[in-house]
Amino acid sequence: RSGSVIGNYNSGRPNLTVEFNASGQPRFYMQDANGKPTIDLRFTSVPSVYTGKWVHVAFAIDDAAGKIHCYVDGVLKESKDAVIPTEISASPMVLGGDLRTNNEQWFKGELKSVAAYTDMRTAEEIAADIYAPGEEDLMAYWVTAGNLGANAIYDQSGNGYHAMLKTPTPVTNE
Repeated sequence: RSGSVIGNYNSGRPNLTVEFNASGQPRFYMQDANGKPTIDLRFTSVPSVYTGKWVHVAFAIDDAAGKIHCYVDGVLKESKDAVIPTEISASPMVLGGDLRTNNEQWFKGELKSVAAYTDMRTAEEIAADIYAPGEEDLMAYWVTAGNLGANAIYDQSGNGYHAMLKTPTPVTNE
């Protein structure tokens, strides 16, 4: 596997992990309070993100339709049926890994930023978010470059959802 982009696996439960498999396709995974997987979605119709160039990947959770949509560079690539749990562990999210001890599933790429929203993003909003995060309904926004302090990634949205950085995830100044 390419490793976790963001997650709080092993934080207590329920938890969430977003990762890429060895073929460069995304996986969205959640567990409930008892450790039982509630969502394990592998987006196999999404072309590999291993292109050697920056790639913007976005998940849009559509509660009304019971789906999770996966966008690559602003274009919808695949939708999967899913009922999204309303709770997640209060533990901080980790960029480039998760909270497992001795986890070897580091993200094997460069992370520029990660954003989370409280609303269902439209295709137009996702396309605009490639260049800068939209401010409306922005829950958290983490930028890796120039934002490191004792492995902390400070939430740029102002909402206080600080995250952790797991090394050896490379960061960029671009």
